[in-house]
Formats: sequence, C-alpha cells, structure tokens
Amino acid sequence: MSKKLLIALLVCCLNGCGFQPSNESYSSISPIKSFSAFNFDSIRERGSLVLLGVDETLIQPEDVYLMHKHTPEGVSFKQTLQEENPTFKDWDEIAGILLTKARYSLTDTSILAAVRSVKKRGIVVFAITDMNTGAFSHLKKMEAWRYGQLKGVGFEGSFPDTVFKIPEFQRNPVFFRGIIATDLEDKGKVLEVVLDKLGITPPEIVMFDDTLEHLQSVAKICREHKIPFEGYHYKGAKIKPWNEKLIRFQAETLMHKKIWVSDHLAKMRLSLK
Repeated sequence: MSKKLLIALLVCCLNGCGFQPSNESYSSISPIKSFSAFNFDSIRERGSLVLLGVDETLIQPEDVYLMHKHTPEGVSFKQTLQEENPTFKDWDEIAGILLTKARYSLTDTSILAAVRSVKKRGIVVFAITDMNTGAFSHLKKMEAWRYGQLKGVGFEGSFPDTVFKIPEFQRNPVFFRGIIATDLEDKGKVLEVVLDKLGITPPEIVMFDDTLEHLQSVAKICREHKIPFEGYHYKGAKIKPWNEKLIRFQAETLMHKKIWVSDHLAKMRLSLK
C-alpha cells in the first residue's frame, strides 16, 4: 500500500470518510406525541429552561375551522368567502371576535403537573409563540390576550410579573409575564435577547414545538452558546375532519350577526333546519 493511500484511509477513518456534522444537523430533535412520554424529572439542574410552543403544542382550538385555518382547505375557504363578499369590510372585527370567543383547550393535560413540578425545582418555564404583538381589532395588546388565554387553561410561565419589549428587531417582539411573543421574528434570535436581558444562562434548554423550523432555530442559538439542547417536535395535537356545511354556517353567522357559534351549537342548530 502506498504512503499516500495509507494517509488517505487514516483521514477517512478519523473524519468519518469525509462526513462532518453540519450546522444543519439536528440530532437533538425528536418527535413526540404526548408530554407524558418525556420524563421531566430528567431535567435536574436549577436554572435550566423549558420552552413550550403555544398553538398546536400547548393549546389548540376546539372548533374544526380553527383547526384547519392554515391548511389548504382553510386558506381556500377564507379566500372564497372574501371573493363572495367583496363589499364586506369588517374582517378584522370578526377576526377579533373569533380570537376571543372561540374555545381553546390544552393538547395534553399532563403538562400542567409537569410545569408545576419543574418550577418548584427552580427550573424556568416560558411559553414561546411567533404570534403578532400589539393592538389588533378590539384587543389593545395581543400578548395580554394570550396571557389571559393561557392562564385560563391553567398555565403560567416563570417571571409572571415581568414585561418588556425586545429590542434589535424590525418587528416588535415582547416578553409578557412568562410568554415570549416573537411577532413573527426568529424564535432562536429572540430567545437569545430575552436570556441576555433577564441575565439568564441556562445549563440546559428543553423545547417542545409543533414546528420543526422553530426547534432548529433555538438549537442553532444553543450550539453557538454551547448550551445543551433537547428539542421535541410535538405531534400530539388532534384534528377533526373538514366540514364545509358546518364551517360555512359558522362563518356566515359570524359575518352577519358578529357571533361565533361553536361546533357543538352549530351542529344543534343545523339539525333543526
């Protein structure tokens, strides 16, 4: 065997035959369908951080339309509704009614006991959402509405008395009483500023989110700061089948009467016709 070939083989063995884990390799992210599948007692060090995505991770809507709002059926339905009603102007008003009147529930009730347990052990818990912030429709602060919504289902994060704007971004992310609302900014980059502003350097970060890109974003920041990271791609949200007749009845009632009718009530009323 020639000297050059021997050197090449040694390099291949040491470097995995040329393969190097890139910054895009996220081996610390795993799928999960239930919070009870994760052992929260495995987070041992005080000051560690648990991040919980909100929509379709911590909570989810109970009505079919909102479950499908961002699916092809939901997007197409909304577009059709707008095309059928070109003179209707109160879209923001009815969206605000939908936000405040539609019911949301926990995706997995076991999360509340887990959150209480880790907080008692000195572990920090934040909800993190890419939702918009500030005023919308009749709501003065979307972040305050979201705090009330989460508290209504029994969740409250750490630093519940702390509120501040998060600078250095084009949009307007905020920290509001245990909730990081990124206003569509990158979750990892916003988290980085929040931790700096709070003076926190977690010995470990564990994150649950239904969107893989959000997990990857936070994983990247953790690598840069050499913080151990465990990410869980949450897939436990439930979904009901699309029901065009039901949803159209709800939408038309909302537009003309400014009332949101739940799936349960809508089905009762439709059965009477």
